[in-house]
Amino acid sequence: MKRRTLRKPQQKVSVAKIITTRGTVAQFARDLSRVSGQEITWARVNAWKIRDTVPKQMVLYVHRLTGIALVRLLR
Repeated sequence: MKRRTLRKPQQKVSVAKIITTRGTVAQFARDLSRVSGQEITWARVNAWKIRDTVPKQMVLYVHRLTGIALVRLLR
């Protein structure tokens, strides 16, 4: 009888790695502003980087911009 292996849970992606998909904090903020229709400043994104978390109301927009799975953004 074969044993079923459990998948290792996916790790949360650090905000610093998310930002590097666009180059700089400022470029990430500009691209996120375009996708979300809101004004997102580099200072706001930098605060996420310091806290290492994306606010829940922005997770969907970050997902649309980067293509990173929602599960990995929410953990």
